[in-house]
Amino acid sequence: MSGGTGMRLWVVVPAYNEERSIGATLRRLAGQSDPDFTLAVVDNASTDRTAEVVRAFAADRPRPEIRIVTEPQKGTGAAADTGIRHAIAAGATHIARTDADCLPHRDWIAAVKRGFGDGLEMVSGPLRPRTDEFELKLWERRLLPTVVGLAALFGRIRPGNRDPRYLGPYVMMPGCNVAVTADLYERAGGFPGPASKTSTRTAPWSTACGC
Repeated sequence: MSGGTGMRLWVVVPAYNEERSIGATLRRLAGQSDPDFTLAVVDNASTDRTAEVVRAFAADRPRPEIRIVTEPQKGTGAAADTGIRHAIAAGATHIARTDADCLPHRDWIAAVKRGFGDGLEMVSGPLRPRTDEFELKLWERRLLPTVVGLAALFGRIRPGNRDPRYLGPYVMMPGCNVAVTADLYERAGGFPGPASKTSTRTAPWSTACGC
């Protein structure tokens, strides 16, 4: 619960073979200025030590709580859906989503909560290329925002995304920086996934991580 508002925020991180990068993501999440959230890492049938890295990271930290959820059906959509539905079943009222190779800003959680506090049902933000792994040239740093902007423009003018029955205009949101209320997620039907997607299976442990 956060600030007496009744908000129970979970963060869902799908992960497939991310043992090299997920540690940096976990450290960023553990260092949030607002640590009042629960973290669910969805191991999407990894063949490396992704789950072991998460367990080792969580072992010595008091908050936020970290859970590992498993989803054998490959695909980010299937993994994200499993993690979000697990969070909702556990009592989440709001869910934020990022990826296992992203570095959320220190105030990411605080910004997400402010958006929901303003009455929004879905919140998103900018996507910027990482610069810590290798040196990017100026044109490379500009390329990703440009491509995202063009894709968003195409989405707005695409006939399939325009219908008088829609409640609002098309808006493209990066999957690694988006948050939604549990109520809206369920009303919308969630992330698309194959019909054969298996049910959520949670690892038989729950520990904590902290800043």
